[in-house]
Amino acid sequence: MKHNRVTYRRAAVGVCLLATGLGVPACKSSGDARSPDDAAKKPRDTEMVHQACDLESSGASVLDADRDGRPEIIRVMSGSREVCRAVDINGDGGIDFFNYFDAEGRLTRRESGFDRDNRPEQIAYYEGGQIVRRERETNFDGKLDTWDYYEGGRLVREERDATADGFVDQWWDFDRAAEPECARVRSDADADGQPDAEEPIDTCASDAFRPTPAASASTAASAAPAASASVVSPPASAPPAPAPSVTPGAPGTSPAPAPSPEVTP
Repeated sequence: MKHNRVTYRRAAVGVCLLATGLGVPACKSSGDARSPDDAAKKPRDTEMVHQACDLESSGASVLDADRDGRPEIIRVMSGSREVCRAVDINGDGGIDFFNYFDAEGRLTRRESGFDRDNRPEQIAYYEGGQIVRRERETNFDGKLDTWDYYEGGRLVREERDATADGFVDQWWDFDRAAEPECARVRSDADADGQPDAEEPIDTCASDAFRPTPAASASTAASAAPAASASVVSPPASAPPAPAPSVTPGAPGTSPAPAPSPEVTP
């Protein structure tokens, strides 16, 4: 069985968008000098790794609904159990999602790709079928820079490497269940590996930074657990645009995007 090589598509994202008036630097040059005690700080593992899914396996089941020779779904089976699934959500012959399942058929991992560089830009992890963590690459360099953490399927915390140097320098706390789109943001402007002493910035402290209701709904959708349906329900085009995100920044800088909604193939 032959299939087109794995490709990915990228949704439009912004990097370090200006947050006028917040007054806390968020995006420093990746060439910024760090202090001599850097060796004591532990850098993050930023490698984005694709988990194997053998689409050429004899246990692979192919669905080509429109009979154009390009399968929309390839399910890799071990007996009656589905091990992983590759999905071409818009029928262009490239793989948009890889889903991985446990012995009970529950989703454990989803890789999402939004461009044609043959690499995922986002990996989500699930326990008991519910999302618990998501790792993202947002600045087009092929390395992880954003880590999202969930509790009960809701985004509660995010860590970012806004300088692309392998060290976390922003901490976002989504600690208000009634306002899931609002965050308190701490930054590390002096590059010592710890949040600075200043008070956290509240992204919803004024209406100027509060996301629109539509954006809030989009952010809430990102926390919903993904189902492992066997029928593709493609969106109109690319995955929905991410909810607006306000990142502390100096003039001329811009933030990594907020978590994008999970699209369930």
